[in-house]
This record gives sequence, structure tokens and C-alpha cells, in this order.
Amino acid sequence: MPGTLFGLLACATFLSGCGNPSEDVRLSFCRTLVLTQLPATTPAVWTGVTIDARGYDGLSIRLRFETPSAGEAVCGYPWRSVEDTALTLADPLAAYGTSPTSLEMNGRLLSRPALAKAIKDAVVLQARGLAGQIRAALPASAGH
Repeated sequence: MPGTLFGLLACATFLSGCGNPSEDVRLSFCRTLVLTQLPATTPAVWTGVTIDARGYDGLSIRLRFETPSAGEAVCGYPWRSVEDTALTLADPLAAYGTSPTSLEMNGRLLSRPALAKAIKDAVVLQARGLAGQIRAALPASAGH
């Protein structure tokens, strides 16, 4: 089981960067986590983002969205940096983990098992999106 969880987290880290290349992986993954908590046919329109880096106390990403009703989610990420490096000085968010340790949806905190399932579902959702992008690109490149 620990090996499976590590594998899922490694995939989450890799795949979470596959969305918008200019968007931080933590923000992309938080958006995907929110989508896993909504009914499959309910699109989310993102209306706001607040990122609060609190050093050793962790990182909080607050997303506001419409589904058509208003909603809010908060993803919590732990501090993971051992020391300041050129990377963390250039990108302060790099000091935080890439897998959230908490998810609150509309004021309700998900339990650890529910969060683990949401992370797994988010990895699958991102993998499907990546596979779709690859499939869409193949016919275009096959003619060359």
C-alpha cells in the first residue's frame, strides 16, 4: 500500500504540471481536486484565486468558482523545504509539497480517506486529459 500511494503521489506531481504551463502545479492540482468533488456533468467556472504562503505553517490555495451556484475550496499544502535554495528563492512556492494534505469544500473538511480518494481521482482525471491530448496530436503529426 505505501508503494501504491507513493506511485500515485509521484504521478500526481508529474501530471499536475500538464495543464497550463504558466500555472503553478499546486494550483493546477487543486483545481483538478475540486473537479473530482463536483458532479461529472457540472462544469466549474473559476472566479477567484488566493494563494497564502505562510512559511512553516504551510500554503493555502483558496479557489472560488461557480457551478452555477457559488462555491469555495481551500487546498492546504505542507512546507517541505529543508533550506533556502536558488529554486525556493526564485520560486517561493517550490518550498511547499505538491500533494495537498487537506481539502475543504464549501466549509466541509474532507477526511483523510476522502482526500486520498480525491487525489487518486484527480490523478486519473489528469491522466485521461493527457491521453486525450496525445491522441489528438497523433493524427496531426502522422501526416508529416
